[in-house]
Amino acid sequence: MKKLIILVTGFQLFFISALVAAENEDRTSKKSGSAFSTEGYVKLEGGEVVNYNSYDITSPYARLIARLKGSYDLSEDVYTYISYKFLMDRYFSDVKNSSATLNQYGHDIKFRIAKDPQKYHLGFNFSFTNYSRPKWPDLYQPNPINYAAGVTQNNIVLGVTDRFGYTQYEPELTFAYLLSKDTSFFSSLLYSDKTSVQDPSFTAAKPTHVVPSSYTKSELQLGLKHKLSNMDLRWNNTISKLTSKVELARDAIVGKTNYTTLPNPLYSENNIISDVSLDYSVIKDVMVVTPEYSFEYNSDVYQGYESYMQNSFALAFEHELVKDKFSYKLQSSASFRNYGPNSYGVGKTTTHLPTKDGKRLYKNYFKASIGTSYKVLKNLEVYLDGTLDMKKTNYPDYVMGVNPVNKNYNIKFNYNNYSISSGTVYKF
Repeated sequence: MKKLIILVTGFQLFFISALVAAENEDRTSKKSGSAFSTEGYVKLEGGEVVNYNSYDITSPYARLIARLKGSYDLSEDVYTYISYKFLMDRYFSDVKNSSATLNQYGHDIKFRIAKDPQKYHLGFNFSFTNYSRPKWPDLYQPNPINYAAGVTQNNIVLGVTDRFGYTQYEPELTFAYLLSKDTSFFSSLLYSDKTSVQDPSFTAAKPTHVVPSSYTKSELQLGLKHKLSNMDLRWNNTISKLTSKVELARDAIVGKTNYTTLPNPLYSENNIISDVSLDYSVIKDVMVVTPEYSFEYNSDVYQGYESYMQNSFALAFEHELVKDKFSYKLQSSASFRNYGPNSYGVGKTTTHLPTKDGKRLYKNYFKASIGTSYKVLKNLEVYLDGTLDMKKTNYPDYVMGVNPVNKNYNIKFNYNNYSISSGTVYKF
């Protein structure tokens, strides 16, 4: 770990030195009065992660993110832009019980054209995203996969898969209208199509945990913004319908997916989220507090196995200690998800244990982070971040030979994830 920190820090110092020279040349991405402009950034980051969701991993990592955006003013109130972002993660240690890690790289292309007169806004967005996660360890494909007496955790080696990679495209229409001097209405209509990589072991006639996470989704968003002297109030409502391309709906309580000559229908859900947030300026342009609350209702339209209600709370605190120079931000959130009576059974099924407390299924999520940023030069920043990500549930962990009784799964559904990172951002 010390060697990695020295390597990353040294690389960042070299990167900073090179950018200082560029900064002294006073290069800008937009000429005064020009209809065309460019902007972007390059981010280099290094740090350490302890666990990733249910993965047992302790690893140093390095990350590179680069983004370039080109904008063009078609007229006084009509503009368009296209942007490209590249991300690459490199982990230096393997996940436990495997010889594989969590390396990934991705591309994100966005296009936008919009009309923005003083009274209203009308826009069209299109995004294309592709992420490749080659040969990630698969918790649901241990080798050997079937339980046998005498096999211990030390004998298990996780297989690898590409199934966590995906391609997604999203066209979107946006509209906003100024109702009064301080109040505006906003809305959007979005369509999303996601296609995940299919694992070679997947067969539609015998669905398993490796079913591709591929779906289409239609989403309508409606909301209001209201400005006061020292605060901005936002109320946002989202209605969506998701339909899987491959995954079958699950039977109530037992959660099985049945494939016969007349299989269960494809999984689909209706979802509603109502969110209220407030940006309160304790000290104008220096200190901002943002409390937020949201309510979510998810309806599994087949038999309700994935139906739930969720209450979420969040609080953010941002403080600029030295104007245009040094700032920090604290964030925390908690989500409490409770499933309905047709979700995972409280009683024992033929292969799985009941919920740990004998009550209806719940999943609670907790997150906290702290971030600091220091502007070294006009276009150059360095930062230090730390995060905590926790999940608590009464869903029983998978233990080889116990739950399920015939598999060598070893998966923790309660987890604590930690990470610390430092990096450099150059904006141009």
